[in-house]
Amino acid sequence: MAAYCRVSTDREAQLESLENQKRFFEDFAEKQGHQLVKIYADEGISGRQMKGREQFLQMLRDAQEGAFDLVTVKDISRFSRNTVDFLNAFRRLKSLGVAVWFLSGSQGLLGDSEFVLTIFGALAQEESANLSRRVKFGKQEGAKRGRVPPELYGYDRVDAFTLRINPAEGETVKRIFHWYTGEGIGCRAIALRLTALGIPAKRGGDWNAKGVRRILGNPVYAGELVNNRFETVDFLSGKTGTRPQGEWLRHPRPELALVTRKEFDAAQRILESRAVPKAGSPKGRYPLSGLLCCASCGEPLVRRKRKAGARWLCPTPGCPGHPSVGEEELNRALGMYFSARLPGETPRPNRGESASAALHQREERVKTLFQAGIISLEELKERLAQLEKMGEELQKWEGINRPVFSAGERFSHLTRPELHRLVERIDADQNRVTVHLKQL
Repeated sequence: MAAYCRVSTDREAQLESLENQKRFFEDFAEKQGHQLVKIYADEGISGRQMKGREQFLQMLRDAQEGAFDLVTVKDISRFSRNTVDFLNAFRRLKSLGVAVWFLSGSQGLLGDSEFVLTIFGALAQEESANLSRRVKFGKQEGAKRGRVPPELYGYDRVDAFTLRINPAEGETVKRIFHWYTGEGIGCRAIALRLTALGIPAKRGGDWNAKGVRRILGNPVYAGELVNNRFETVDFLSGKTGTRPQGEWLRHPRPELALVTRKEFDAAQRILESRAVPKAGSPKGRYPLSGLLCCASCGEPLVRRKRKAGARWLCPTPGCPGHPSVGEEELNRALGMYFSARLPGETPRPNRGESASAALHQREERVKTLFQAGIISLEELKERLAQLEKMGEELQKWEGINRPVFSAGERFSHLTRPELHRLVERIDADQNRVTVHLKQL
């Protein structure tokens, strides 16, 4: 005989419950005259999915090897809170000649009735779903009242709704924003610099680019607490998704500001400009992808091929505007707009010169960091390669300002990087297109 038990959290009370479950099986085996081969116990693991349930999966593997012919479980909910997983595991054990006994609530008397066991399994899943709904409701109510996260770099948590600035960490946050917006240092280089300076992350240990990026993108550092940004899409898999910005709950907290709003907004522009679309994603497939938006709902338009030619459509069901714009007409209209907006004047001589000088200064700073031992040789080579690429992009930028539009070339000849350096966003409805240029 083998036994399986599980608790969903690693809190002290739950772990005590786990020990009680183990003693229960030892007593049960002794009373029934069974030889207890092994107790499989998962600690701090949810029963809503198989992922991470190492002991449960080991039990199935051992059953395959014929290690036992009976598995005892104190309750169906301990076995699984996912009806499909429950049935799959139950059938697998049954096919191996292994009986499964559920010992609480007289469930050990249910035998092999899959119909009845399915009902109990569904009840266990529904119980988990109800718990998920209660937790979700509690989080939403807390978000409305301005609940703060349990752990946030730069602050100490006083209670569920109050943060206090941590002086040492607050200074580090300010340095991160200055390095990023003032000196042009990237997230990975900032992480390496913080680690080299011996400044620990919130939980100790080394910094990484993701942690730096998370700080740069959190508006709380500019004095605005934003809640309700994410939601659980599927409680069984634990998959989360980002809510529409209209559902975010914003709480002004000026006393928590560590940087100015201007500095925070500058960081967001840099983050956005450096964001690299995933290979093959629609976002980076066409020059207008991610720029062309519906004037009514604000969602990016999607490109669809038609016999009469490609069109850009609003993907939002029930959108009042729901524009459908022909790509050929759009390119012609935008070409005329940019031809009038940028008539092909020769760029001011100091524009390219100042940009080149800035690149040279950044190159010297990188070399200084290497000489000071803050960055490695590999990091030095990588940064210099990036700066060289930026120099190449600068030459393309100068080309955009001179002959492209005045020579009457088609708007569609612009590459995606060229277009995204010029344009912040393009709003389209059925009859009009509005272009929002970036500050050059």
